[in-house]
Amino acid sequence: MADAQGNKIAKNFYVDVKPETKGFYLKGLTGYDWGVQDRMTRMFDKKSGHTVMLAFDHGYIMGPTAGLERMDITVKPLIEYADVLMCTRGALRSCVPSDSNKPIALRCTTG
Repeated sequence: MADAQGNKIAKNFYVDVKPETKGFYLKGLTGYDWGVQDRMTRMFDKKSGHTVMLAFDHGYIMGPTAGLERMDITVKPLIEYADVLMCTRGALRSCVPSDSNKPIALRCTTG
């Protein structure tokens, strides 16, 4: 047994050493959990803190929108320039290639 052998190191809980607190580069997210920070890191540029979001979920709220009737033609060429895609499930399945590997902000509300 460690106690019987006088193992003093096992009883050192380092209460005098403060835990490392590291800030997060996006304003207001320092106290958020690891999962939220991980997802935001995928969406926002670490150097600038900015992102380019390509939103094409308008038809869900506004009905048919001029210029977005054929999303496979209008949206697909723009995907490579965006950091995040904001879309509905149907738009995602119909015009976003599965190998695009972009973060998705999926609309899942009903009106």
